[in-house]
Amino acid sequence: MTDGVQERSSRTISQAITTFKTFDWSAWTFDSLRIAEGKTRTDGGSGDQSFLEGLQYKIKGKWYNGHISLSPLDGSDESFYFNSAHLTITGSTYNGNYFFTINETEAKPSEAPKKFKGKYSLSGSDLPDSELRADVIKLLELIALFGDD
Repeated sequence: MTDGVQERSSRTISQAITTFKTFDWSAWTFDSLRIAEGKTRTDGGSGDQSFLEGLQYKIKGKWYNGHISLSPLDGSDESFYFNSAHLTITGSTYNGNYFFTINETEAKPSEAPKKFKGKYSLSGSDLPDSELRADVIKLLELIALFGDD
């Protein structure tokens, strides 16, 4: 806990996935992010991460495919919450994983956590489009911090 703020999402990964799947996305404006398909994959592909699939990102006027991964906290009693997420872009010169931290009040760009360091692990600040960065933060805050469940 830093300055009275929990260093994790205020909602569980299951709650975030439910919001992603059921939220009325047409009620919000995401100019550089769109939900091509509202499906998720929760069986992981890298440890116990959960993936928000069916996303497309607009960078410099062109759309690219990818997903967002939610990474659970280490430690058994907190494993249902997450404090890290990354946007993955595939099929372009922007290929990579762009990281963000989440606490109970905000999402913001960050360096990759130590266990995810690598050639294609970049800070969310390195996203080549500031509008996309803002939309990703808005999406992460919607699913991680707010909800009606």
